[in-house]
Amino acid sequence: IRSVPTTEGIRAVLARATEWDLAARYADVGSLVAELVADAALVEELGARARSKGRDATAAGHYESLLRLRPQRSVEIRTLLCRIYTDLGVWDLAFQHLLAALEKTTDVEALFDPLRTVASRTGDWARLAQALWAQARARAPGRRVILRTALARINQQALGTAVAAAAPWSQVLADHRLPPQAATALR
Repeated sequence: IRSVPTTEGIRAVLARATEWDLAARYADVGSLVAELVADAALVEELGARARSKGRDATAAGHYESLLRLRPQRSVEIRTLLCRIYTDLGVWDLAFQHLLAALEKTTDVEALFDPLRTVASRTGDWARLAQALWAQARARAPGRRVILRTALARINQQALGTAVAAAAPWSQVLADHRLPPQAATALR
């Protein structure tokens, strides 16, 4: 068992499953499986394998489990789940994961393209605009400019409301004392 090329967690489960002392073994197969799927490295590998074989629904299940096991990697995992759900055409779940990732990430710009894709497929531009508005209010000034710029573009281009687009631009100007500072921030 020690020579099996796998994680230490899986080796421990295998050792316990094949233990000579029957009192140390798993009581049933269910408890063995439960301990195996608590190993984050195994769950991630299962997700990657399912994805590579085109079994996206199965991969999504594994990555949802990985999200519970490794919440500190939520932005990365949620972004991957968005891609999987996008491939499956499950737009609402893709949108949910992207919006949750947007709340946690420091690199908001990396999520703009997937957010636009999902919003265009669902037609729910208002939900995206609302999320960007909330995030802009909660972020530091540098991030606010980026979020408000994206919000203004969505308001103008996707929602067709030039008046609503003017509000974020005005707030960018208000965040900066002089118009040249605002222009620099918008670049």
